Amino acid sequence: MIRKIVCVGVLLTLTACATKPTPFTLDERKQGIAQDRVAIFDGQENLGQKLSLHEAMARALKYNLDHRTKLFEKQVALGQYDLTKYDFLPTLRASGGVRTRSTTPISDSFDTLTNTPAKSFATASDKTIQTADLRMIWNVLDFGVTYYQVKQEADRTLIADENRRKVVNRLIRDVRGSFWKAASAQVLEPEVQRILYDARCALEDAKLAGLKRLSAPRKALQYQKKLLKLINQLENLQHKMILARTELAVLINVPLGTNIKLDVPKKLSLDVAKIPFCLPKMEEIALLERPELREEMYKKRITTQETKKAMLRLLPGIEFDTGGSYDSNSFLHYNTWADAGGRITWNVFNLLSGNSVMDHAHAQETLADQRRMAIHMAILAQVHLSYREYLHAQYQLKRSTEMQDVENKLTKQLHNAAKTQNRLDIIGADISALNATFHRYEAYAAIQNAAGRVYATLGVDPLAGDLSDTSLKAVTQHLKQNMKPWSKAAAEPFFWNCYPSKYENGTFNREQCVAPPVVVKKSPFVVKKAPLVISLQGVTFANSSADLTLSSNSVLNNAVNTLRKHNTVRVEVAAHTDDRGEAVYNLELSHQRAQSVYDYLVQHGIAASRLSEQGYGETKPIADNATDSGRAQNRRVELRILK
Repeated sequence: MIRKIVCVGVLLTLTACATKPTPFTLDERKQGIAQDRVAIFDGQENLGQKLSLHEAMARALKYNLDHRTKLFEKQVALGQYDLTKYDFLPTLRASGGVRTRSTTPISDSFDTLTNTPAKSFATASDKTIQTADLRMIWNVLDFGVTYYQVKQEADRTLIADENRRKVVNRLIRDVRGSFWKAASAQVLEPEVQRILYDARCALEDAKLAGLKRLSAPRKALQYQKKLLKLINQLENLQHKMILARTELAVLINVPLGTNIKLDVPKKLSLDVAKIPFCLPKMEEIALLERPELREEMYKKRITTQETKKAMLRLLPGIEFDTGGSYDSNSFLHYNTWADAGGRITWNVFNLLSGNSVMDHAHAQETLADQRRMAIHMAILAQVHLSYREYLHAQYQLKRSTEMQDVENKLTKQLHNAAKTQNRLDIIGADISALNATFHRYEAYAAIQNAAGRVYATLGVDPLAGDLSDTSLKAVTQHLKQNMKPWSKAAAEPFFWNCYPSKYENGTFNREQCVAPPVVVKKSPFVVKKAPLVISLQGVTFANSSADLTLSSNSVLNNAVNTLRKHNTVRVEVAAHTDDRGEAVYNLELSHQRAQSVYDYLVQHGIAASRLSEQGYGETKPIADNATDSGRAQNRRVELRILK
C-alpha cells in the first residue's frame, strides 16, 4: 500500500511540473473580440429617425459602458453585504471519514503494581474505523466583530451608489456638451460642403490657368497658396465636426461611424437658459448633494466602525460548542455520544499593542476628517469656478454673435459687388462668415457645457424619483421632467431665498420667485444721512481667521438687498478686533476681515466703485476689553455711510 501511495504522489508531482503558461492563440483572440463587439451593443433599442437631447442622455445612462460598470459594482457591493450577514450564524461543521491500517493496532502494557512489563498484548481499536462528527461552534467576539463588519458593508453599498451618481453627473454633462457640438456640425454641414466644393473647384481652375500660362507664374502660385489656406481652414472645421459626432457616439454607445440625425431645427435659436440659483444657494445645494462629500461621510463612518472592531479584538474570546459524534470502533461501549463545552481564549500580548491600535485608529479618523474638509473646500471652489465659467461663456456668446453679424454684413457687401471682386475674395468672405457662424455655435455649445458643469458641481441626481420603468422611452421622459428647471429660460434671475429649503422635493413655484420687498421699518440697515455707522451684528469669522462663517450669510444678504435698494450710497466696510494679541497682528487681521466682507458684497452684485474697506484693529473699542462680553462687542464689522 505504501508503494502505491508513493507512486501516486510521484505522478501528481510530475503532472504539476509539466504545467506551463499557455497564451491565447490568434483564432481565440479573434473569437473573443468578435464576441465582445456583439456584447457591447447587445440589447440596445435602435436609433429613431432623430435623436433628441434627453434621449441621448437616456441612452448614455442605459448603454454607456462606464455607467454599466458602476451599476455592476453596486450589485457586487450589495452581494457582498448579503454574504456578510451570514457571518452572524454560528459555525456548523460536519465531518466524516474512514481510516484503515494494514496491521492490528496492538500495544504493550506495563504492570504498575509489579513494575514489570505484562506478558500479554492488548488492542482497543479495529483495523478499519468509520467516524462522523457534527459540531456547532459560536464565538461571541466574532459575533460582535461581524456586527460592525455588516455595517461597514452596508456603507460600502451606499458608496457604490454615490460612485454611480458621479458617473451619471459626468455623463449628463458630457452628453449635453457633445450634443450641441454635434448639432452645430449638423446645421453647418451643408454650407461647409458647398463652400469647400467652390474652393476646390477654384483651386483646380487656378492650377489649370497656371499650366496654360494664362497668368504670371508667381501670381498664380500666390493665388493657389491663398486658396490652399482657405481650404485648410474648411477642412479643419470639417474635422472638428466629425470629432463632435464621434464623441457623441461614444457617449451614447452606438457603433462608431453611425449617421446620427439630431432633433434640432435647421437654424439653432441659441436661447440660453438661466442658472436658477445664485452662489449662496448653489453652495448649499452642492454641500448637500455632491456624491463625493457623501462618500467621505460614509468612509468616516466605516473608519469609526473599524476602530470599534479593533477594540473588540483586544477583548478575550468566548467560544461555545456542542455537537454529536459517531465512531464505528467495536471496542467502544458507546459508539455515539453528544457533548458541549465552552472556552475563553485571550492573547495577553494584545494588551501591549492596545495603545498603538487605538492611536492608529484615531489617526485614521483624523485623516478622514481632514479629507472630508478638503473635499468640502474643493466643492465650494468648483461651484464658484463653474459659475464663473458659465458667466464667461455668456460673454463669449455675445461677442461671437457680434462678430457673426459683422462677417455676414461684409460677405453680403462682397456678394453685392461680385462683378468687381475676384473669386478668391468671395470664397474668403464666405469662409470667414462660416467660421464666425461656427464660432458662435461653438460658443453656444460651450455655454451649454458650462451650464451642465454647473449642475454637475451641484451634484443633483437627474434620476431622482420613482423610475420603476427602465425602458428607453420611460427614462427619456423621466429625465425631461426632472430637468425642466434646468433648461427653462427665466426673464429675471432667481433669488436664493425663494427656493424651498428642502431641495430633495425637486419642486418650486416660479411665480413666487420674485425679489423680496425691503421693509425699511423692520430692516436693521436703514440708510440715513451721512455720517451713519451700521453694525452688521451676526457677521462672524473663524477663530483668528478672516473666513466668514455660514451663519453670516443671512446678515450679509440683507445688507446686499438694502444696498441694491439704495443704489447711490457709497459705504466703507470697517472691521474691528478686541485687544487680545499683538496690535500689529490685530490691525492686519481686521484688514483681512474687512476685505472678506468687501469681496462678498462685490460677488453678490454691489459695484466695487461704491465700496471701500478699512481695518482699524483694536484702536476703536466700543466696550471694555476687560470682560468677555465687552471683547465680543469690540469684535465687529460696520458699514460706514460715506455719501
